[in-house]
Amino acid sequence: MESTTTFDLAAALDRLDPDDMLGAVCAFPDHFREGWTRAASVEGLSWSATDFDAVVVCGMGGSAIGGDITRTYCEA
Repeated sequence: MESTTTFDLAAALDRLDPDDMLGAVCAFPDHFREGWTRAASVEGLSWSATDFDAVVVCGMGGSAIGGDITRTYCEA
């Protein structure tokens, strides 16, 4: 008799990523786009993407991943 092994990815993710950090990372581009859109729609604010010398990314929780992803995106 042949035995087979099945891997349950959903169960593994639930066990290894209980706070859904993978989901947060995957949602980052949408959050970045939404922030850009909101900032661009502020009345009286006129700027271009080339007007910036630096970007500050703030957050809570002790993770610098948002800043790391933003830096990588801007360097590309």
